[in-house]
Amino acid sequence: MAFDFSTLSPQARADYIRIGRRFGSKDTLAQAIATLQALDAHGAALLPFGFSETDKKQLAYLRDQLEAAGVDRSVAEIAKAVTSEAYLNAMRNGKQARLLARSVLSNIERELYQRNAVANEPVITEIRSALAKTESAGADDEILARQLDVLAEVLRIPLVMKAGAERGGRQALEEVTTAAAELRSAAHSRVTKRGTPEETERLDLIDGLIVSLVRSARKAARVAAVRHGSPALAKAFQLSKIYPPRSKRAGATPNEAADAPPSTPTPTC
Repeated sequence: MAFDFSTLSPQARADYIRIGRRFGSKDTLAQAIATLQALDAHGAALLPFGFSETDKKQLAYLRDQLEAAGVDRSVAEIAKAVTSEAYLNAMRNGKQARLLARSVLSNIERELYQRNAVANEPVITEIRSALAKTESAGADDEILARQLDVLAEVLRIPLVMKAGAERGGRQALEEVTTAAAELRSAAHSRVTKRGTPEETERLDLIDGLIVSLVRSARKAARVAAVRHGSPALAKAFQLSKIYPPRSKRAGATPNEAADAPPSTPTPTC
């Protein structure tokens, strides 16, 4: 089933290209192949949970496009950005900083609420709004960076800074500010290879679409696994080709190797 790239909205196209820049075509091809193999075995179980036969056919078409481009034969000849260790570390650090800031703000909100002071109410509302907006960014670096900005803005409120003086507020502010800067720097890093801008953009688009589809399949599989009581179903759709276990990366520790891969949202359209 051919995929008509012209049907994509400008925003969706830009989102997929942006996501695709974070991944090497060789990795997305390997993941597409692995996910399609899992779909051959378990695709019917995913149908009631959102991943359709049409989705599978689109993924197969995109896999074929990468193979036709020679990605499986000589990825070094493809003008393509690759996911770097710095980028993966920046994503991980950003999520840890977000977790810290949310914990600090939750406790500050509790303290301000207990004081029962009318002057505190607008700040309490700001904190609650920030917490609601920063629950999850999945694997989207742009969303995560914006969430860190939101948390930093609230942490800078004078009343919040005062209440957080003995609750780690300053450290949380420093960490989210640093993490946001590092994340944006890592996300804009590029690996320059041979190829025209048009070829690079097309591969980025295909890679982004593949990443979106395999993430969707993974989501559906996890829900299906819970519903059917079958952990093996979720395991079959692991995204180990685009998110390799940390034990395989340079300098990874045993504890790091046990970490789960990032969650898998689709881009905003």
